[in-house]
Amino acid sequence: MEKKLEDLVSYLKTKIEKREKELDHIRKELESQIMFQIENGRSLDHLSQTEPTLGDDIPKACDVAPEGGPSFRPT
Repeated sequence: MEKKLEDLVSYLKTKIEKREKELDHIRKELESQIMFQIENGRSLDHLSQTEPTLGDDIPKACDVAPEGGPSFRPT
């Protein structure tokens, strides 16, 4: 039983290390892209986290429907 537990702990440590390496690579890549954009004249205001992400530009019903207006019902 202890051997299985040790194997599981070892497996999880290996997986965690792999994910940490992947995250570090992603962080470095993002930092590189941001620095490139800043060096080419893009202001920090345009890099804020409030910038829409993929899919956020799709209008939602509450964005296009009149507030409190009559609902559309085909006749």
